[in-house]
Amino acid sequence: MFRICTLPPLKLAGFTLKIDTLAKEDIPHLNALQPDGWLPIVPYFEFYFTSSFCNPVKCVINDRIAGIGSAIAHRCTGWLAHIIVDKDFRRQGIGMAITKTLMDFLETSRRVKTLNLVSTPMGEPLYHRLGFRRVSDYLFLRGGQTPSEQEAAIESFNRSFKHAGLEMDYYATSEDRRELLEPHWKNACFIRTGGQLTGFFMPTLGEGFVLASSHESGLALLRKKHCNGQLGVIPEGNQQAVRYMRDHGFSEYRRGIRMFFGQTLQWRPEMIYGRVGGNLG
Repeated sequence: MFRICTLPPLKLAGFTLKIDTLAKEDIPHLNALQPDGWLPIVPYFEFYFTSSFCNPVKCVINDRIAGIGSAIAHRCTGWLAHIIVDKDFRRQGIGMAITKTLMDFLETSRRVKTLNLVSTPMGEPLYHRLGFRRVSDYLFLRGGQTPSEQEAAIESFNRSFKHAGLEMDYYATSEDRRELLEPHWKNACFIRTGGQLTGFFMPTLGEGFVLASSHESGLALLRKKHCNGQLGVIPEGNQQAVRYMRDHGFSEYRRGIRMFFGQTLQWRPEMIYGRVGGNLG
């Protein structure tokens, strides 16, 4: 983990704030910032703290953590993740200050050309003011269940699948995410068609990452993932996946907004049948 340089204290809205690298001893105290309706944030920040490509920060006011966030770098692309402000300090410019700090770090220290994030509807205006542009929505789906019987031949890990999987991921996302994916290959399952890899499912990565180059393989892996009624988050650009989920009783209950800053990426949402998470797309 690169250390984000400590910034001089900033005067903002009548108080002084300081943005610095998050310390290990800070992590247990982050439950106080847990937003309603979000997955627990402490495991995410434990992941950011221990991952070489992540850089979590804190905003401190009067010795109290008033806000947090993390930068994530995949070589030439990056993500802003979990930018959260304590309820007592909202609407005072703290979210903007954290976001600018992370953007500056990724652009200057990591030489990132494209910044990505997933915003709530409440946060979208802030990011728009900073120059982010809307790409698409992620649909949050719940309340259904796919059949438990599997119709496709799903295989366990084979070393030959890794290279093909990395190529597929880069083609779908235009991001070099090998460090992110590396710990999860051995727990993944795969589908081949005509001897070629056409899809894989990583149940241990985030929300359960599903990627496929064919709709048949993608829907087979989606069927496997959701046979116990697990929630799903799918790009609205993958209409076949969304239709399949709705046909099996799932309904939309929320949306997330994918946004970017900088160079445009060639992103192929039709290949994504289950995102990694709101922090990584």
